[in-house]
Amino acid sequence: MDRLDVVRDTTGQRVYFYPQEGRPSSTPSVQILDQYGTVITAAATTYVTQDTVSTTLSAGASAGDKSVTLTATTGGEVGVEYLITSTLGEKERVIVRSINTSSKVVTLDEPLEYDHASSSTFVGTRFYRTLQTAEVDELAELYRARATYAVGGLNYTLEVPFDVVLVPLPNLLSAAYIKANRPGIMAQEHAETRGSDFAGLRDQAWDRVRKGIRRMGEGDDERWRPALVRTGDDLELWGLAEFDLLALQNGVDVLPGDWSGPEALQELRERVSAAKSEALLTLHWLDKNEDDSRGEDEERPLTMTFKR
Repeated sequence: MDRLDVVRDTTGQRVYFYPQEGRPSSTPSVQILDQYGTVITAAATTYVTQDTVSTTLSAGASAGDKSVTLTATTGGEVGVEYLITSTLGEKERVIVRSINTSSKVVTLDEPLEYDHASSSTFVGTRFYRTLQTAEVDELAELYRARATYAVGGLNYTLEVPFDVVLVPLPNLLSAAYIKANRPGIMAQEHAETRGSDFAGLRDQAWDRVRKGIRRMGEGDDERWRPALVRTGDDLELWGLAEFDLLALQNGVDVLPGDWSGPEALQELRERVSAAKSEALLTLHWLDKNEDDSRGEDEERPLTMTFKR
């Protein structure tokens, strides 16, 4: 995933960590570093919050099931990843699709891989660090939040990079946008993710757009950030082309019936290339100095140079 955008001089913003090893045994310690590795805030557990979900299954579940019944659902959130550990020690990560607080039945994004007895654990592993105003009081690139935590008696380190920006560039590939521009594909969503409106593919496509922006510049010593693009709608068709390519690679028909196989894949790759070039060469406003003021050299036509 591309770097996180946080807004300058805004308190209460969170940097989330998703440890793959399991739930930290105690509150993690987090430090904030600038782009040069200089410590801005020393490592501490202050302002760090762990996921509160730590419960068990109240009924057994079998491999292939798309729901589990929990002892408690307090603190659970839709769209969040949790860790189920069976009584045999088999672990699998699941993403919650819906929560029925009355029946305590939690519907999952994908079917279970393993059987789980009624005493299997269901826990949240993520934690977050709340950024303080003094840590984001100036525009910056490649700041890092570095966490240290322990799982099962072993210590681990995890970093999350972020930029401090004036105005973040939002993901414009909303479900409504895809439905309006690709009305025929929603019924093709895979059964295990149906109802999410291709959320995963939409995020991946927009991530490609953001990374593509970072590879552009003007001259030899500048790299641009997504937050510099102030007319995000200039990027919509590029994002849609990236979505089409990802959808095809995931078995979704996005081209007329006479397109198939390698030819269809090549066609969509060419469309991505064309849409990307068009978007980046015709931006209406690139706030180069990030001052929220539209200078004469920040309006179209803009000339960009591809940077490897």
